[in-house]
Amino acid sequence: MKRRHTSILLILSVALLLNCDDQVPWLEFPADLVSRHYKIGNVASGEDPTDPEAFVASFGIIEGLSQGGSGDVAIVTVPVWVNWDGYVTEEVSNLCATLRNYDVEIHFQVDPLPHRYYLGGQDPPPPGSSFAVPAVRQAFRDYVLDAITRIDPEYITLGVEINMYYHDFGMEDFVHLNSLINQTADIIRWVSPETKILTTFQWEHIFLYVPAGGWEPIDAFEWNVDIIGLSTFPMGFLMVLDPSKLPENYYTQIFDHLPPNMTPETLTLAFAELGFPSKLEAGGPMIQDGSEKHQNNGIVTFIQHHATKFERVEFVNYWYLHDNSTFVGMASLGLIESTTTPGGTPGREKPAYFVWEQLGQLPYIP
Repeated sequence: MKRRHTSILLILSVALLLNCDDQVPWLEFPADLVSRHYKIGNVASGEDPTDPEAFVASFGIIEGLSQGGSGDVAIVTVPVWVNWDGYVTEEVSNLCATLRNYDVEIHFQVDPLPHRYYLGGQDPPPPGSSFAVPAVRQAFRDYVLDAITRIDPEYITLGVEINMYYHDFGMEDFVHLNSLINQTADIIRWVSPETKILTTFQWEHIFLYVPAGGWEPIDAFEWNVDIIGLSTFPMGFLMVLDPSKLPENYYTQIFDHLPPNMTPETLTLAFAELGFPSKLEAGGPMIQDGSEKHQNNGIVTFIQHHATKFERVEFVNYWYLHDNSTFVGMASLGLIESTTTPGGTPGREKPAYFVWEQLGQLPYIP
């Protein structure tokens, strides 16, 4: 990975400052930040997110972005769908085998929720097949066990943004999903005790989307996981043009909703998906009023004012490495412009890329 000299970064910053909108203060990488207590990574997407070869080609960039000293490794998230035949597809298995050629750790997301699709996916369970159905539960457990055996990920997520599932299907089946996650977590600990287990929630839907149940899915969840994961895209959902205007307690509100066996001191958190738009986006359930300055500002504000609020952050994962037009209303989240998003220069690294690069060069001190 080619590194930029400080003088080049300074020239770039000045040029951007002269051309950016004055409504939001331009935040530079904090000079007093000399180390970090969490790992960082990305979702590998490639220039064309539907092309596995492009996906693989992005691994080297991610590895280079996250070299922060002795013992540090990148986190690469591999988003996958459950194969309801109970085994990991060859496509996903081959991608993960390639990942092992790089100095990275694998975060393997197992998303069993209907109406969602990710790389390596097959069909969701038939309509009406809830997580109370024995065959569905067995297929999920078999799939996860196959992933643990064949891929041996450092991290595995059992259920992605599960408060969205609560929104679609209500508390009754949410309880069945919860028990399935808990049973599967016990199997993982028996087979692979070193693997760290997560479940993730979509953070903004807690505050804004009443059908998603607000805090109820978190309050009702019976925790049998090692890490609570959050996906967060505050500039889109909250329409906060200046990310530095987010309240200081924006994420620490979770302290008021922890289970009895967990405290702010023992909570381990991961920001499994973090993203800020670099362009105005309209489509899907949200409108994101973004710019490259907002994107840069969002990352700096997050690492300076929010990530530091938690004693035990496992990793922060930026979503996506490249722009991805297949995500309606979220096409410009990437750190690198892509051929799939019109109006850009394919391969151009945005200002936020250099912020993430500087973050990756800090020593990781667990």
